[in-house]
Amino acid sequence: MSTKTVALKLSRDIKRMILVNAIFLTLFVPIALLSVKGFKDLSTISIIALWGLAMSVGNFFFVQTYLTRRTESDLKTSFDSIHHQFALDDLTGVYTRRAGMARLREELARSRRHGRTLSLAMADIDKFKDINDTYGHLAGDKVIQHVAQSLKAQLRECDLVIRFGGEEFLIVMPDTNEHQTVQPLDRIRHRLSFSTTEFKNQSIRCSISIGVATVFPVETDIIDAISRADQALYCAKQFGRNRVVHKDQMKHCQPIMPVHA
Repeated sequence: MSTKTVALKLSRDIKRMILVNAIFLTLFVPIALLSVKGFKDLSTISIIALWGLAMSVGNFFFVQTYLTRRTESDLKTSFDSIHHQFALDDLTGVYTRRAGMARLREELARSRRHGRTLSLAMADIDKFKDINDTYGHLAGDKVIQHVAQSLKAQLRECDLVIRFGGEEFLIVMPDTNEHQTVQPLDRIRHRLSFSTTEFKNQSIRCSISIGVATVFPVETDIIDAISRADQALYCAKQFGRNRVVHKDQMKHCQPIMPVHA
């Protein structure tokens, strides 16, 4: 249920309460007074009825112009906060796989609508198991954070970074093709290979391998495009890691896909 739907439902419920209140103030109270033996002051009853009607109208406008709008604003803030919490990965601050895939489908629909390509890149931290075995899993988490933040900081604002797996990231780059993505991704890869993650007075170096694929406007199955990016990533691993690979380089890659290392 959307924020607007919830707010409208709440607004209708409040207005029903106001209507009941108006009926009580303008009809029930005067009728009750008339039923009191000896009470025949019609002018007083009329004043009470008019006062009740005025109070009801005042309540209506108060709810309409203030309470409903404030409630809608508060609900929107709450919904946005909840969405933010579920959409972003706790460790890295980038999109979770579920939320990221939803955003990817939105970008794919937009690219089809405008007849443009978009690029996908699958990035994986090289020899991540060795980092965990050598420095521990908490150090591994710090390395994942460092890589995610580096990707997010150095890409365009319109690009999406998704934590696709444990140490694997899916990057969505709208309005680009494979060749246009290689240079910025290679620049990020190069900088990461010379940076360090500090953990308990230890400087941990890491590198990433990246596979790139283009998604064309005619494509409807995003899974095929992700698979192509994943195949290119496997090739980057086979070629020695710490590099960016795209389709034109994959003819030299072995068809058997090794496990990420």
